[in-house]
Amino acid sequence: MTVFLATGTRYEYAVNVSANKRIIDEKDQAGGVRLTTEDNSSDQYVLIRGNQAQEEPVVIQENSPQIQGVLIVAEGARKPAVRAKLQQAVQVALGLEAHRIQVLPRKER
Repeated sequence: MTVFLATGTRYEYAVNVSANKRIIDEKDQAGGVRLTTEDNSSDQYVLIRGNQAQEEPVVIQENSPQIQGVLIVAEGARKPAVRAKLQQAVQVALGLEAHRIQVLPRKER
C-alpha cells in the first residue's frame, strides 16, 4: 500500500501580539490643523525551554497531512469481493472517498 500526500503536517504556533496606536492633533496660531496617526504592531512567537535548554515555539494546533490518494497492490485483488473489502477498509480507516483509492492485483511470479 502506498499513501500519496497532498500536503505536509502544518503547525499553528502561539503568538504574542502587541499593538499601539497614537493620534496627535496639532493646531497652529494661523488656524492650521495637522492630524498625525501612528500605528505600531509586532508579533512574537511564544517560546518555551525544552529538555536541553533549547527554546521551542509553543504549538497550539497540529494539522495532519491531507491524503491525496491511496494505491493498494494485493495478491487477492483479482477477486471483486476482496478488492471491494480492501477499498472499504481504507475508506473507513482514512476517511477517504472511493475515487481516491485504487486497488490493483499483484502480478503473479
